[in-house]
Amino acid sequence: MSRGMNTKLRAWPLRISLEKDQAMIFSFLVVQTDVKLKLIQSLYAHKQRLGVVKIMNFPFIKAIILLPGNVLVFIPLTILWLSRDDVSLVRIIPSSMLALAFGLLFLAVGLFLVIWTMRIFIKQGGGGTPAPWDPIKNFVVEGPYLYVRNPMIIGVILLLISESIILQSWEIFSWMIVFVIINSAYFVLFEEPNLERRFGEEYLSYKLNVPRWLPRISAYQKAQT
Repeated sequence: MSRGMNTKLRAWPLRISLEKDQAMIFSFLVVQTDVKLKLIQSLYAHKQRLGVVKIMNFPFIKAIILLPGNVLVFIPLTILWLSRDDVSLVRIIPSSMLALAFGLLFLAVGLFLVIWTMRIFIKQGGGGTPAPWDPIKNFVVEGPYLYVRNPMIIGVILLLISESIILQSWEIFSWMIVFVIINSAYFVLFEEPNLERRFGEEYLSYKLNVPRWLPRISAYQKAQT
């Protein structure tokens, strides 16, 4: 009994020392985490002022996942899965270098257009998303919108063409044609009448002078207000 008590007494200072060390380590980690959080918040606020991270909000991310995500990823993958017994690397990479070059060209131009138009929406849209259930608040006529009315959709179409070439899939090319038909009908029946109601003469003038699909040669001159 006495030996047990002596052992506990000898271990007690060590236990106190370990607890102090743990407290110091915990305090250090908490302080460091707090500093990191403050730095991250400061960086986020700075980038938000520059318009860099405004895209990082849930509605915008949801719109990207539900619209381009489905059109460019989920549906093409489903088409490949249903139309092919073997989705191997050999069948994915085109045997022709010319076909691969064209596919990569369409990919680069499509990505450029989609990213460019999304940045315009983020910086000048006044809130909202590219989705029809939560449209941007402002009437934006900048960048590629000075030449054609639907550059974001054109970018998505170019990406689908790229996928059909690189993946050697007539089925994905057919899906691209269906996508164009669906959007053409949606623009005529829903989106354009809604924009006319929202923005009036400003949009009517823009619609009259800027094509829906084929870009004009010179930039549209916005009316001075």
